[in-house]
Amino acid sequence: MKWNMVQQGKPVACDKNMNKLLAQSIAESGYEVVEMVSGAGHDAVPVSEVSPISMLFVRCYKGISHNPAENVELTDIAAAIKVSDNFIRRLINS
Repeated sequence: MKWNMVQQGKPVACDKNMNKLLAQSIAESGYEVVEMVSGAGHDAVPVSEVSPISMLFVRCYKGISHNPAENVELTDIAAAIKVSDNFIRRLINS
């Protein structure tokens, strides 16, 4: 099998302080903190050029994302909003 390079980009690291604030926000909202490594550079790399970054992932049906079959349940959207609200409040006060 032959592979052809389609896209190449440099990885970026999430900001340790923002990750800490996000983890605190997740736990405060009553959810388990699950740390993961992601290849979601298309989201993080451009933003990292102007700001520190951290990422919150929302559970999707069968893990399908960036696809017409993507489906997120309302309870997961509500959880993401709750965590995001806590995170923004922490970020403002940090």
